[in-house]
Amino acid sequence: MQNQRLRPDVSGVNSLERGQDDLLSSSAWSAASAFTSDRGSCGKSNSDQIWLPPYLKDDAHEWSDMTNALNLNKDDFFLPDKNWMWVDDWEIEVNEDLNANDLDGWEYATDFEAFCRPPRSYQRGDLCRRRRWTRTRQKSAAVRVLPILDARSHLQLHNHTNVNLSFFGFCHFSNKDEYIGQVDPEQSIVVPLQLASSTHIRLAVPHTPNISKTSHSIDGFLTTERLMILPPGGFTSSRILRASILRDHNVNGFFSIKKQHFLLTLKCVEGAVDLHVEPALKVINLLPCQLQCQLGEIEPLVLRKATRKIRQTEVLSLSAGEEGQCLSIDCQLRPHTAVRLPGYKWSHWKRIVNRGAKSQTWRPTDEEEVSLFEAFKDSASSIVHFDHKTSSGDSIDIIMSIEMGHSPSITFFAQYWILDKTLLGLQFTGGFSDLLATTPEMETKRKSYLLPTETNDRFLQLDMEREGHEWSLGMNGMSLFFSRDQQIALSVEGDTVKKSHWTSLLDVSNVMPETVKASISIDQYDGTGRYALAYNVTLCPSFFSRTRLITIFPKFVVNNLLGENLYIAQDGVQHLSAESSSLAPKIRLCSESGSWSRGCINLEKVGVTAMRIPSPTAKPMVVQVEVRLATKKEDSAVVVTVWASIEKSNPLYLLKNNINSQQTIFCRQKLSEQDSSCEDAFIWTLNSGESIGFGFDDPEVPHVLQWNCSNTSGFISDVEVDAMGSTSSIVLCDGTELTCEIIAEQSTKVILFASDSEILNGHGDDKDDDANEIIATALRIDLSGISMSVIDNVSDNDPGREILYLTTEGWHINLSQSREGFHEMELRLKTLQVDNFIVDDAEHPVLVSTRLDLVLQIKTVTWSYICFQIYCHSDEDVPFLHFSALRAIQEHSETLVFSYCALRILDIDISLDGRTAERIAYFLHPLRRAREEEKSDNNWITSLILKMNTRSSRRNKQLRDIEKNVHTANSGRLYLEKLHLHPVRLSLTFTQEELELSPVTEGLVIFQIIRGMPASIADAPLIFTSFVVNNTFESPQTLLGIISAHYSSQLSSQILTILGSLVILKTPADILSNIGSGVRDFFYEPLSGIVQGPTEFLEGLESGTSSLARGVFTGLVRGTASVTELVSHNLANLTSDEVFIYERNAYQKKLMNTMRAGRATSTIRDSLFVAGTCVAKGFQSGANGIFEQPSIYASRHGTAGLVKGVGKGLWGALLKPVVGVGDAAVVVMNHVSETTNDKPSFAQAHKRMRRALPRASSKSINDVKIVPYDKRSANAQQIVVTSGEIVDDAYLGHVQIPSHLIIASDKFLWVIGDERKPRRISWAEISNFGVYGNCMMKIDVFSGQGPCSLKFNMSSTELSDLFGLMSMKMGNSSQSNLPGIKSIQVGHVFGSVNRHLHIEGIDLDDETKFVKACYTRVNRMSSSMPNFFRLLDQEAWLLISTVGQMFTGLSSRRCIAVGLINGSGETIQVKTAKLVQGGSPCYTIATEEYAKKRGILYPGGAIIFFGWGAVPSLLQSGNVCISIETNVFVTELTHSISHATSTLVLPNWRVSFLEKSYDQSGWWAKYWILV
Repeated sequence: MQNQRLRPDVSGVNSLERGQDDLLSSSAWSAASAFTSDRGSCGKSNSDQIWLPPYLKDDAHEWSDMTNALNLNKDDFFLPDKNWMWVDDWEIEVNEDLNANDLDGWEYATDFEAFCRPPRSYQRGDLCRRRRWTRTRQKSAAVRVLPILDARSHLQLHNHTNVNLSFFGFCHFSNKDEYIGQVDPEQSIVVPLQLASSTHIRLAVPHTPNISKTSHSIDGFLTTERLMILPPGGFTSSRILRASILRDHNVNGFFSIKKQHFLLTLKCVEGAVDLHVEPALKVINLLPCQLQCQLGEIEPLVLRKATRKIRQTEVLSLSAGEEGQCLSIDCQLRPHTAVRLPGYKWSHWKRIVNRGAKSQTWRPTDEEEVSLFEAFKDSASSIVHFDHKTSSGDSIDIIMSIEMGHSPSITFFAQYWILDKTLLGLQFTGGFSDLLATTPEMETKRKSYLLPTETNDRFLQLDMEREGHEWSLGMNGMSLFFSRDQQIALSVEGDTVKKSHWTSLLDVSNVMPETVKASISIDQYDGTGRYALAYNVTLCPSFFSRTRLITIFPKFVVNNLLGENLYIAQDGVQHLSAESSSLAPKIRLCSESGSWSRGCINLEKVGVTAMRIPSPTAKPMVVQVEVRLATKKEDSAVVVTVWASIEKSNPLYLLKNNINSQQTIFCRQKLSEQDSSCEDAFIWTLNSGESIGFGFDDPEVPHVLQWNCSNTSGFISDVEVDAMGSTSSIVLCDGTELTCEIIAEQSTKVILFASDSEILNGHGDDKDDDANEIIATALRIDLSGISMSVIDNVSDNDPGREILYLTTEGWHINLSQSREGFHEMELRLKTLQVDNFIVDDAEHPVLVSTRLDLVLQIKTVTWSYICFQIYCHSDEDVPFLHFSALRAIQEHSETLVFSYCALRILDIDISLDGRTAERIAYFLHPLRRAREEEKSDNNWITSLILKMNTRSSRRNKQLRDIEKNVHTANSGRLYLEKLHLHPVRLSLTFTQEELELSPVTEGLVIFQIIRGMPASIADAPLIFTSFVVNNTFESPQTLLGIISAHYSSQLSSQILTILGSLVILKTPADILSNIGSGVRDFFYEPLSGIVQGPTEFLEGLESGTSSLARGVFTGLVRGTASVTELVSHNLANLTSDEVFIYERNAYQKKLMNTMRAGRATSTIRDSLFVAGTCVAKGFQSGANGIFEQPSIYASRHGTAGLVKGVGKGLWGALLKPVVGVGDAAVVVMNHVSETTNDKPSFAQAHKRMRRALPRASSKSINDVKIVPYDKRSANAQQIVVTSGEIVDDAYLGHVQIPSHLIIASDKFLWVIGDERKPRRISWAEISNFGVYGNCMMKIDVFSGQGPCSLKFNMSSTELSDLFGLMSMKMGNSSQSNLPGIKSIQVGHVFGSVNRHLHIEGIDLDDETKFVKACYTRVNRMSSSMPNFFRLLDQEAWLLISTVGQMFTGLSSRRCIAVGLINGSGETIQVKTAKLVQGGSPCYTIATEEYAKKRGILYPGGAIIFFGWGAVPSLLQSGNVCISIETNVFVTELTHSISHATSTLVLPNWRVSFLEKSYDQSGWWAKYWILV
């Protein structure tokens, strides 16, 4: 390690000017101006001039090991002997993670004793830094003949640049560079096996492009220096390298020499090495137009600072969606960039800052900070301004975002794309410069059309040939837009005449679903009318999703399918060029040869109707008009389609005269009560046997038809057309009765006229009634429940894991046919719940569930001799989902006629947190990516531009789509006499968490909404009103579209309302819910009393009145409690004290569980006691934080952390008592609410419905076996594993033996015996298990005093079951019959010697004397000794005891001892063993079977690794961590036992722990590992 300390004259970092403290951190990308005056060359980092070797008395050495204990200069390292050789020179190890070090490999701390794991980058106040230098050695192997193997090398090369790269490998054995091969862009190659031993590599490009491909001599290539590619860690590690190639550059015949820079990332995972070659910089164009980008560097300093200029190095021209790569830029010369769009000048140079704008490190200048628009984690964004080439053109702003890293990416994108589909010519602005909002801001003013003067401008002619110039220039309805406040205003503007006023500013910060199109009106400039428009804000598809797309439509679009001209006028005016601002949106129609219709079509009333247009011919002209909401693909908000009503094409209404007696029928619509009764007023005339399409004169008047016959002496009869089955009749003079009946034939509603004789003939003789009698049948299906488990089978980390579990209970399906001629359908579902297993320790274990305000019953479950109380739903619960339908049977009609159809869904709770939402997005990402592949290519932009440029050619295609929709609306209609969809109430709870910006979530609307939420929400109500229609006659597609629009519009408006008011959410809903219940009882109770009698009426009146009062009071109390609970939750999160938040949440869960267990009916005294406990916890935690927080932060971050900890402690001392008082108030108010409520209430907390989890197959980790329902398994889970869902664990199985109940879960092994209190053993604490004899199982468990054994007697069947259960979590290991041990060992339990020892004669002046003595004794041991294991265990414990007695009091130190025994029968190579945290070297104490020079541990050998830490202080905790890497396993062990302690083992090897002993106070730990 190389150590440095800050120069004395700059130690006062708090006095540095803003932004200059960033220079204290080294960076390959220069981020700020020079800190000092001109000194040194520009190639040297400024930070190198202010950091010096350690100069204080107690500082670490300039060169040391990782613990700063030993003075180890890198130049003093020598090879062990002649059998070894160096393969590279000393190099700096640079971590891939920029949070762990800077770009030159330095990690920082406040002092040398404060360096911690994991390492971190620079923070304000750091005074010391260090970095690691590595050098690799290799054994010189003798020349030998290798066998032929069918294998692939471990080394793979990846080319992520846009140039063809050749690679040369160098090996010391051959001592020359061998040609490996050429790798094309975005391709990879596996290094041939004969070259896989290469230790170095060169990147190369040909001298000339036409070099022969068969020429593999290095003389024909330009190459980099040799780069060592052996991984520093050898097993799993990564490192960063930089390389460059000098190339000739030809620009317009002028040759120059430039460097091409490359970044190499060397990744080693379990021995497999991948070398990724990336460019120095990437530029991504996410604009819909062409982008020109030039890169430049700061020229070297010549005379003085003012002479520095930016030198252009490379120019890129990028199409829409294209990624460019820059190889000719040096990251150490402060790179800059400038860009240009079609029609605009070059922007000013912008500095490329590869550093986050954090308050503790780099800070931009005042001018740059003003231009900062957004800031993301690991990225920074700023605004780029462009000036138009012409003086009259509008300026434009786009966003430049830098994704930081070793190879940063610059992304250029627009804040908004605008599509103007109105063909009016719109102007846009993001604000106004005057108070009256009449003068737009010139900085944000844009338009969607190009003026004629601009079209002919010679400066723009060349740019108009560039791709996507329409977007940048603003023409043909396309434009780019930027608004700092994310607002927009519109106006209609002509070429020279102003046509309208400006609208008010519209908020476009939130995205909308594609189906939602908001209305907007623009008043004409002369005040005579207004333009009715609509707009929509969505995310652009695929990787353009950073940009929001604003699409502006005409609100209404009328499609004419009549085949002749159709004239349209707003009701009250004679044209529809602009809607009148004072009239309703209703239109009248006129054909080319007729006159205006009498009635109107209401454009705000969705549906299909038939309308008569007056015509000069005798036959009336009937058209069908459909008004519907536009789909997301249609260019309007409302679509009005007009087509001719033809008898052969399923007209909506049809007049049909079936009277055989030559009777003529006269018809008309009843428009008013004063209609004339003479025959001349009748419009429709039907001769016998004639059929005519029918349409209303005025669709808005009640649909009543008046008719009569020529022989009725002026008598007129009325019939209601909409009601299916309605009839009316007329009696002729001869006594014949004529009847008019409304029936359905296929998709047409037929108005049928017939005489009584035709009706009888149509129905048949009465003799056949018995033959046609309907048989009554019934089918009933009852299911107790259906469950579905969703398994993640793709994850590499944990395949076969359940992520979601759907439980449905109480299915009831009833299908019947009655004798009265009806089909009855009923579906009931009692409960539904979706359990969340997506993330560990989820904030909300249940995602979706029904409400829990139902009555619960208590049941007692007895298992053996143990009794438990559990809760279950009462049989009186109302079903969660209830669907019923009644269909009339019609033998001679294909039309479905439903007399009644209803759907009711009870309240639904939806609970979600940020982490769960993000994981769900990751699971659904492959499906979403497959759908977006069609839009992900650049052709999507091209086709969009083509469609906007040729709007007229698109209309023909649009008409074909409309004709298809007309055919759908005209066929397959069904009749619903009454459709009733009851109101639906959703309660939404969302816990806000910090979410990283990732490609998976970037394009989803829901995450745009989540990131815009300032706080968490609790039980926010989403209430959807009922949907009730009568006598509807529509096609299923049309009806579903209307229902979908009904709910989606309400959802969008309520989501935006919630985002605007996140503080008081539950109060109005609770008040209204409870008051509504009281009002219902107020009316229901007296009415039910009237049925029974006067006495009951008075009792019901009293009961209803008290219910109303109780509902009002309960609603107010519950609402106030909900608000208080939400505020307390958000205040607790503001403390940023993870321990306090965790303890508070655990106490809240415990309180919920207590209430479920029967404490809900507690007294006021109990509630006051709980409230007092909440207050006491708040004050106690606040007081403790004042003392604990400074110590915690000082140990982590040094002096700066101490100051931060003091501030955090004081902040917590203010907030935590307030949280406690709030929690107490919630407890009291909930008690008052429950006391005044007449129904028993339980805590509104859901628990998972899990019965038994899926089990991974032993054959393959990706195969999952679903365990069937088992009541005993369910009880086992409920009793101990999850403890009522307080513990996040998963049940695996159980075995019942005579003496114990043994349950295995994912985290623990549970043993329940006579003591009733279960013993919970972590799997990490179990050493091994084995079968002894025929009926005994022994399980060895670690503890502080060493392992102890648990023995169980059982039958052979139980033994087999328990063995299989244990094998699911761990493999069986035993100390007997080890192939590497030379003699049979006496049964020794490691850790049994861990007892107090008093050691005399300790030399306090020589800390290493006792280690040397131990080394001498252990080195004489071998596995041939019968007590070999016991002697080793005693020596390890003696080391720990000696350290404990040598360092006492204030100088106490933590220590660790790790023993390794080779029982494999094969040799093991120990590659590295080091203390990555500690205060001493890592001592290696081995037996005689260990070859130290080669690091080989022979079979039967053992090694003890030992070390201790530094003295704990405020600056450091004194932790000890040892890292061991062998050719078999890799492990990191600490001084304290952790459940996460594990080893990474290669296949075909088994590694187990014989001991994991530790001190309860955390001062020592002792491990023994057996291979």
